[in-house]
Amino acid sequence: MNQPAPKNPEGTGLSHGKPDSLCETAKVGKSGAVKGKPALSVVRQTAPLAELAPFMTACMEEGHAVRFTVRGDSMLPFLVSDRDAVTLVKAPERLKKGDVPLYLRDSGKYVLHRVISIENGVYTMRGDNQEMPEPGIRHDQIIGLAVAFERGGKEIACKNPGYRFVTGLWRKCRMFRVLVRRARRLLRKFRIGKCGSVEPSEKV
Repeated sequence: MNQPAPKNPEGTGLSHGKPDSLCETAKVGKSGAVKGKPALSVVRQTAPLAELAPFMTACMEEGHAVRFTVRGDSMLPFLVSDRDAVTLVKAPERLKKGDVPLYLRDSGKYVLHRVISIENGVYTMRGDNQEMPEPGIRHDQIIGLAVAFERGGKEIACKNPGYRFVTGLWRKCRMFRVLVRRARRLLRKFRIGKCGSVEPSEKV
């Protein structure tokens, strides 16, 4: 799930003047997954995530949690585009395998993917619905860490044992899923090729 960075990150339209706190410009909601930290509701935002990123970062630096609606299919089936929302907090100094951070690629795109390995403080990421890993992500590229997601009005913490079990099982079955996906592609190509080779019947 990624969005391009803005040409001009300022002027997001979320702040007018200079309030005492940047977070005063957002609607404060409740987040059961983050005790003592109100979640700033920016769900189904009209502005691109890239334009909201500076505002979100400032709010997380102040100790708030930030919620936004995800876009893209790279984190299926656990995050559905334009429907599910994610709650982010300021990332710790070190991430763990299985964490889902929001990070900024060197290309300027903001991405929400899962950590699949860590080596010498450098992360390798991959979307739950993707085959190819993305190595070489530095910690200074991390914007925030997902601690919960919301689906159908219900918030589920990323520390929830059931969620951790299902996502862990999903990752372990990755190779099986890849083989099934490739088999479907081959079958689809075979069917298309077979249909394309059929000559039209002659008229009597």
